[in-house]
Amino acid sequence: IDPSRITIFVADNSEYEAYKASLKDTPYQNIVVGVPTIGAQRNFIERWYPEGTKLMMFDDDVEEVQKKVSEQKLGRVENLEEEIVFKGFEECQKIGAKTFGIYAAANAYFMKDRIYTKLCYIIASMFGVIVEHDPFLERVTNHGEDYEYSIRQYVKNGAVVRFDYLTVKSNYYKEDGGLQTIRTKEYVYESIKKIAELLNFSHDTYYDYGNEGTNYEWYHKGVKYYDNRIKQEPYNINKSQQTTLTSVDV
Repeated sequence: IDPSRITIFVADNSEYEAYKASLKDTPYQNIVVGVPTIGAQRNFIERWYPEGTKLMMFDDDVEEVQKKVSEQKLGRVENLEEEIVFKGFEECQKIGAKTFGIYAAANAYFMKDRIYTKLCYIIASMFGVIVEHDPFLERVTNHGEDYEYSIRQYVKNGAVVRFDYLTVKSNYYKEDGGLQTIRTKEYVYESIKKIAELLNFSHDTYYDYGNEGTNYEWYHKGVKYYDNRIKQEPYNINKSQQTTLTSVDV
């Protein structure tokens, strides 16, 4: 990908100086100071570009973009533009979706050779979006903001696109900085509570405060219920949340 088309967004001036120093001998010189916290930063990035822009977002801890080769093997994607970027936006335009993404787990056994377009989780480590400046699409969480955004996109546009044969190799929650600096059980609970409000689904029914591994069980149950409601009342369900939801404090 042409380096001149790549913009690096950082949270504050200290990050700006750190990235500037680290990248001084590279062609990646377009660095923009945005805002702290990942949900607010992604909102900032989407507002930075004009409506209709075909935008790709990559987290800075992505090591490699991969594709399923067999049930036991993943291989490297060699041409990001041809295999992912162009194809992703083409698939969106076919069905009226405005966002596409990849399979969340880098595990070939569970990945499938399909393009999934029902309500599903679009992980934010790497995804594409056709920019819309609709307040309803603005994230209000940080932990789980990509769960939230997947729901908002599906409510707004009636579809999302996920390539279940593509994934990334990434150090989720292992790098310094980012969510790791604020990620506590209480913080996770408050974020998931906000997403549950968007779903009109009881987070307390399924949230196990002591077992983080089961925290999204309610999400999957809620998705099935919510998917059926959306089919009956597209875009009207919880659109009021754009004014009633408030940001998680950090």
